[in-house]
Amino acid sequence: MTADPNTPEGAAQLFGRLNEEERAALRELHDETRAHGRTGLAAAKAAQDTVGQANGSAAAHLAAVHMGMAEFLQVAYRASYDNALADRLIKPVACTSGCAFCCYLSVEVTIFGAVAIASFIAASRPDFAQPVRDTAPKVAGLSALQRSARQVACAFLQKDNTCGIYAVRPMSCGAYFSFDASVCEQDRKTGGTSGNIPVYGWPGVLNSMITGGLSAACEDEGLQSCTVELLSAVALILDDSTAVPRWLAGQQVFTPYRHV
Repeated sequence: MTADPNTPEGAAQLFGRLNEEERAALRELHDETRAHGRTGLAAAKAAQDTVGQANGSAAAHLAAVHMGMAEFLQVAYRASYDNALADRLIKPVACTSGCAFCCYLSVEVTIFGAVAIASFIAASRPDFAQPVRDTAPKVAGLSALQRSARQVACAFLQKDNTCGIYAVRPMSCGAYFSFDASVCEQDRKTGGTSGNIPVYGWPGVLNSMITGGLSAACEDEGLQSCTVELLSAVALILDDSTAVPRWLAGQQVFTPYRHV
């Protein structure tokens, strides 16, 4: 079975194979992300009105953290991929626009990411609000494996099999790359039970470090620090204007993500 680097177990397995210089670089990434997250949280808290009042400025600061780290992830992935490909250490990834076999998987997202996506929907794609509300109850409380078995498509998957929120997509989506689309197709047909998808692991390790750094920043600020399921969290933020202010005030607002 190929380890999924976007899971804690998979990331730890791949991290153990790295040399000390590579591990040190990843620890530095974690710490820098932690500092970046704390800066964003401080700015969001400063911008927030009293609990119970929606504040677009606070959400914008949180979204900026997600967007900044997502951009870093893509730049780092591209550099490592190009180098590995040039050195013939890997073969080309199979992922292309319109390939959507992975869009039936459970999606883990940081709370920063959920806020960014909810803000994007409210400002630019209000047509996605109802599909999110309709789909969220179908996947709420399911583990990653249970979600795959249900074969529920992501609410953001468009008719042409492209992502409707690609510009602000979760980092876990942006870090998931397969070397063989036929294996992905078979995994989709079997409800995600094959466990043999040959993924390019390095982006997932980077994502794990970034996600861990943002969680640590939340802990530093006394906030709920878990990751969350994409659709459930976005639906909550869209429907409850107090969700983000309450979270910034230190309340336990979101349902933690279930890996198993």
